[in-house]
Amino acid sequence: MSDSWYPDAIRKEITKFARAISAATASCVGHVAVSEAASLFGYFSGAQVCSTWYIRRSTPDQLTAGGMADIEQYVPCDRVAPANYEGNSHRWSFESQGGVSDAQGEPWDAGQVRRAAHLLAWLNQAHQMPLQAMSSSQASQRGFGPHRLGIDPWRVADGERWSTSRGKVCPGDAKIAQVVEILALARVLAGQPLEVSNPVPQGNGGSVKNWAGRGDSGPLVLELQNLLRAAGWDLAADASFGPATETAVRQYQGSRGLVVDGLAGPSTLGALRTGAPSIVVQAADPVLTRGSTGDAVARLQRFLGITDDGSFGPATDAAVRAYQSGVGLTADGSVGPQTWAKINAGARPAAPDPAPFPVLTRGAHGEAVIALQTRLRESFPAYAGRLVADGSFGPATEAVVREFQARSGLVPDGSVGPLTRAALGL
Repeated sequence: MSDSWYPDAIRKEITKFARAISAATASCVGHVAVSEAASLFGYFSGAQVCSTWYIRRSTPDQLTAGGMADIEQYVPCDRVAPANYEGNSHRWSFESQGGVSDAQGEPWDAGQVRRAAHLLAWLNQAHQMPLQAMSSSQASQRGFGPHRLGIDPWRVADGERWSTSRGKVCPGDAKIAQVVEILALARVLAGQPLEVSNPVPQGNGGSVKNWAGRGDSGPLVLELQNLLRAAGWDLAADASFGPATETAVRQYQGSRGLVVDGLAGPSTLGALRTGAPSIVVQAADPVLTRGSTGDAVARLQRFLGITDDGSFGPATDAAVRAYQSGVGLTADGSVGPQTWAKINAGARPAAPDPAPFPVLTRGAHGEAVIALQTRLRESFPAYAGRLVADGSFGPATEAVVREFQARSGLVPDGSVGPLTRAALGL
């Protein structure tokens, strides 16, 4: 099997686990170590069990910068890491630091969520593992799922036993509730549509929908909108999760140091329900303009709810101008004392005016698509040979849009909404 080592992992090979894994492997099981050890290399080296990876807790710097937690890999992907009992022959797994003081209620921290999502996206690209939630421990299940699916009494009657310990708490309710959130972020990283509509698996075939995303509607969305309104966002409470709600969610996530994915999962809803405080932005932050880099830019980006790469590029410029306009400042794209003062005060812009033309996605036709294609061809010569300004939003247009979004620090979802249009200057 190629790509046996996850490229971002700290490689600590345990050679005694040498049995070949099944070529049909296409699933990963999430565990919690119930340990605060920074590494499990020593323990696994002397034990008869072992997981493929170990995701550490995030350091304060990683959380502040919106980065990923560190990860160790002990066994290559083409060999069995025996952590899933009857599922050992064909399932990968990761252990995670934590679970000592509150096994049920402690969630994975934001850096662990990002690391898990990045790992799953890599497994999808390198090993064709589907980015979907497993609903049971049945041998046919593929994707990502929590260890509890294979533990009695939650295991379905014909499911594999993934542990001999009945009632074992692994990885705990709070972490299990993050499965869909992790998968949704993994799909974004893999450039796939956000179609993670399957609910969080609970075992015994049961499930619960505990997150909301673009296109959803109903009581959970209405609760989300009312919570955002209470937190200061000017947002209609219409129970419909549209572009304005997604923008508000992203801004809220950025202001609280959460994963900025536009999805209202357990972490985001939990923070809203408990009134989590905003990130404190340092009053002495420097003036930031296009071309600036560093931690201050990353903090600004998190507040605005966009990709926090620490580089003030077109997407950041567009988001800053939109924010300034929304809070009554001159929209010059320069983040100086007045803009920082608004941010420090938690000022939120009013709901944006309707877009001058609709959000464009694959299958769209007409003058707006021609304007998009023409702008891409004229502004970026590298795209000119790949696009025809024919007014039809097909696969070629979508591919170029995704590439442009990725280069601009936007979510590469292939959908041309307000932020993408702003980055393009449309």
